[in-house]
Amino acid sequence: MPSAPTGTVTIVFTDIQGSTALWERFGETFGSALKLHHDTVRGQIATHGGYEVKTEGDAFMVAFSQPAMAIRFCVATQLALHKAPWPNSLLADTSPFAACSSSIDGSHRGIRVRMGVHTGRPKAAPDEETGRVDYMGRMVNKAARIARAGHGGQVLVSTRAWERAKDVLDAEPILTRDLGEHALRGIPGRERIHEVLPTPLAHRRFPPIKTLRIRQTNLPIQTHRFIGRTDELGAIDEQLRTGARLITLLGPSGVGKRRLAIKLGRDRLESYSGGTWIADLSEAQDLGQVCAAIAAALDMALTQPDPVTQIGNALLGRGPVLLLLSDLHTASTHVVQAIDTWLCRAPDARILVTATAPLLHPDEQILPLDPLPLDTAGALLTMLAGRTSLDATLIARALDGLPLAIELVAAQLALKDAVDVARALIDRPPTPGSPPAAAALRRAIEVAVEGLAPQDIQALYRLSLFSGGFSSQAARAMGAASALERLIDFRLLRGAGHDRWTMVPAIAEYALNRLASSRDQLMAAEAAHGAWATELTNQAMARQDRQALVSERDNLLQANVRAADRGDGVTAGITGVGLVTALHWIGPAQAALSVADRTLGVDDLSPRARADLLRLRSLSQHFLGQQEAAESDLLEAETLARTIDDPTVAAEVYLERGRQQDDRGAVKLALVAFQASLDAFHACKDPGGEARAISAMGNLGAKRGETEYAHRLYVSALAQHRRAGDPTAEGATLSNLAILTTIAGRPAEARELFRDALAIHRAQGDRRGEAVVLGNLGDLYLQTDELEIAQIHLKSALLTAREIGDRHIQGCFLGSLAEVHAQAGRLPQARSLMARAERLLREIGDSYELIKLICRRGHVELLGHYPRRAVMCLDQATKLAEGLSLGLETKPHQAIAELTERLVEMGLEDGEPQSQG
Repeated sequence: MPSAPTGTVTIVFTDIQGSTALWERFGETFGSALKLHHDTVRGQIATHGGYEVKTEGDAFMVAFSQPAMAIRFCVATQLALHKAPWPNSLLADTSPFAACSSSIDGSHRGIRVRMGVHTGRPKAAPDEETGRVDYMGRMVNKAARIARAGHGGQVLVSTRAWERAKDVLDAEPILTRDLGEHALRGIPGRERIHEVLPTPLAHRRFPPIKTLRIRQTNLPIQTHRFIGRTDELGAIDEQLRTGARLITLLGPSGVGKRRLAIKLGRDRLESYSGGTWIADLSEAQDLGQVCAAIAAALDMALTQPDPVTQIGNALLGRGPVLLLLSDLHTASTHVVQAIDTWLCRAPDARILVTATAPLLHPDEQILPLDPLPLDTAGALLTMLAGRTSLDATLIARALDGLPLAIELVAAQLALKDAVDVARALIDRPPTPGSPPAAAALRRAIEVAVEGLAPQDIQALYRLSLFSGGFSSQAARAMGAASALERLIDFRLLRGAGHDRWTMVPAIAEYALNRLASSRDQLMAAEAAHGAWATELTNQAMARQDRQALVSERDNLLQANVRAADRGDGVTAGITGVGLVTALHWIGPAQAALSVADRTLGVDDLSPRARADLLRLRSLSQHFLGQQEAAESDLLEAETLARTIDDPTVAAEVYLERGRQQDDRGAVKLALVAFQASLDAFHACKDPGGEARAISAMGNLGAKRGETEYAHRLYVSALAQHRRAGDPTAEGATLSNLAILTTIAGRPAEARELFRDALAIHRAQGDRRGEAVVLGNLGDLYLQTDELEIAQIHLKSALLTAREIGDRHIQGCFLGSLAEVHAQAGRLPQARSLMARAERLLREIGDSYELIKLICRRGHVELLGHYPRRAVMCLDQATKLAEGLSLGLETKPHQAIAELTERLVEMGLEDGEPQSQG
């Protein structure tokens, strides 16, 4: 056995995923599997020269003298565990969480072990009990955190370990993937983490690793050095320092307002713990589109009827935050009122607007932005062109010192003589009636475009039809893919993320006007854009890929509006269905209703599109409380569905009817509708639809307290969701299963289900789902008296809920956090949190959750020895439950029963306390 390494050491931590749940599920069978696991790991430790520091339960801590040895050990152990002779009962396990069964694709087999590797100089000392060398210190803690961030079957390696091992391992059958920078709980700073896999297991795929969110901004990275504007940056700083909360940068297009705002946001990022965020409002035409753009920037879905209030709540929840509103051209009264609401709601928020006209808000501070001085403009031109001998003064004067114009012309100077470029600018005839800045920008755009080949010019014009950016695949659909590289080199396109580009509004406006000068070319381009949007929608709807629809919502809107204007029912119908589906996912609901209204006004819609749009509009109306209109649309959709030779249309209508009846408490009618939906989906062999109908029936059963029935339905739905490839629905079903598993008294299994659901929600970018699962995990730890970890999860849930402005989630889990404080003896804090939670739930009008909260408050009062107050809570909860006509097996009635039982145990008769505390 090798001796314990000293000095620079590489530590490996290993841990079985879901071991407690596996003990809970398999008992002694898992005991024999655990012995096989230990023997396999120890065999690989010996083979690869490792030093077994210690074993705690199913977890190993191993030390190596070299990081390459440690990584070889991890890779070989993963292969050995994959091939080990596991008991058949484990391999054939059908439990909802994946921990030991063989995966369908063969990438996982048997017990799944996560591993973390890190290199450093720990403190070493003999353990008093075992006599073996143990290691301590910050690097050991980091290694443990890296391991815990992984998933079963995954090997995570710190940058320090990988950089020291990669050259040694270069020729070995190992695949790596850079997972980027991550924040590890309790470890300062950020750590770049790499995933390592043996080549035979290269098809393993994992959800995002379990680390803290570190995204503090969505500001783009500026690709070249920022020149000038020192005085303007100082002026904005002074305004912010002296209490300004709304600042507007005024100036013509191309003067660099957006560039300056981004520079300020980057420089001041550390000053705003809630982050610095930019929303592009250049194409927003009304308040709804302004809210949608801001919500996208803040990474939140507008899931509540009033998007303005929800955004205000989100800004409030983030604390000190800087919001940059770029190119705000829709300074209507409604938009100004919304900004006023946000400033009033979130006192720590600061808003910086770039615009061509003031907002006329009473608290607005205005900073006019002039073109760059000639010497600064010349220096910027020289730097961008990369020509130190350039006499840039003449060109800078012709461009009126506009940064955007300078950037465009600099690309030309890399290819042409400076004299020719200057002559092309100066000799160009003036634009009648245009201000100097607008005329200079127009000259620069024209010179840049004239430097292109004819086919590239046409590509630019056609790409101007896109809104919110486009991908290379979209450019290919427009016949413009071959021109992308040249348009980027000429600075006519700018990057907007991986495989995505966009145009500066001034360039897009110029290109679109030129395209519109030829009616035939405009019609052909619009037809190509509409065909692309139609195909995108069809593919996304077939795959249940909501994210694809969300990412292209601006383009779907443009395609839908153009098709509706020219009476193209095919394009309008399909893009309308896709756009409304996306808006139901991210909000706002009023925008979804508007799109549905407009599209249903097109005469030439297919019966299928009309039925789908009626169903979707009914959902919007139901959400907004317009129940009579919602019912009318559903009836019309149902009538249409009977005439269409596609049972999926009727199935979707029945499913929506069941959900609305469920919300209204019509349980029997809802069950009938769900069954009709299930039968119709089954008839047309649609497993995804069947899964959604089964899940809905499971939700109904869970509400009625029929836990075994609901559990069977959820398990069946989960298998269908996985076959259909619908991760969003899979995550929701896993979360529901976890709740039922908690009720059934299997907390370890429930934890694993919640963790799987959490990983899926994070992978999908579903922050609301993430908050709900974190809160439910907190509740679970509260039930098992693990108060510290319960508090961590509940605070994370509430932080996320505040960031996305979801007061409903806050109302539900503030009560849970209050109970943590009560159990820890902090009754004043508990009462304060209970009061906040009750206020939120009453404002929202959720009596179902309010009953449970009031009963919780009763338990807190009992802990404080105030039984009379607890009796009052019981009375309030009972009256609320009578008004809802809930079944006796539902959670509110269970909460009432538990409080009643507790009061009786304390010597109460007929609800009257025998003694008072």
